[in-house]
Amino acid sequence: MQSRGEDINASTEDDLPERLRLGLGIHVGSVIVGEIDQVKASQISELVEVVYLSSQLKKRPKEFDAELIVSHLLLEYAGKRLPDGETHETFLKGGRNPFRVIVLRDSD
Repeated sequence: MQSRGEDINASTEDDLPERLRLGLGIHVGSVIVGEIDQVKASQISELVEVVYLSSQLKKRPKEFDAELIVSHLLLEYAGKRLPDGETHETFLKGGRNPFRVIVLRDSD
């Protein structure tokens, strides 16, 4: 993805005032796809929370000047560590509690 971004920047350097930067925010969780008619309200709120957290994380790479931000839940689920990552707690829009993320900075 970063390589393709560099290709785009090379081809548009005379047309754009700033270089384009690419970043990813990744989260994990269970969601329900399909018709929901007999589901309890608590299950609906869990669905909304997972989708909402994912949508908020996608905005965070710019804030942290990073290529990749993942939720701590993703790494716990995968049983992995990011040894080069920095752990941060951030408040997501509308959230009451801090949310732990792991940040990988730009490599250049």
